[in-house]
Amino acid sequence: RQILPVVVRGIRAHIVDACLKSSDLWKHFQTKKLTINMRVQQQENVDQKNFVDFLLNVGEGKVEVDSDLGNDYIKLPDDIVFDKESYKDLISEIFKDINSKYQQEDYN
Repeated sequence: RQILPVVVRGIRAHIVDACLKSSDLWKHFQTKKLTINMRVQQQENVDQKNFVDFLLNVGEGKVEVDSDLGNDYIKLPDDIVFDKESYKDLISEIFKDINSKYQQEDYN
């Protein structure tokens, strides 16, 4: 899988243009498919394996979208859904002061 590059304040077209597949060098690459996640094979934690499987399914487009919210939102499995307070705490921790600063140009 390719992780797309970060283009600050870029739109989708800018991000796609910055990716490796858009490079003139791409024709010189040979692609390989990796089929076994070796890190997961060494894990004994079932929850971690389940989460990795979920992420792989997201990447392969096999996870159901939430039609109530639109096609850009996926449904989270019941075993990893947060209660409302934990969810708010998580968002607050990741996006500090988002409610008051989201419109500021230098907020990131």
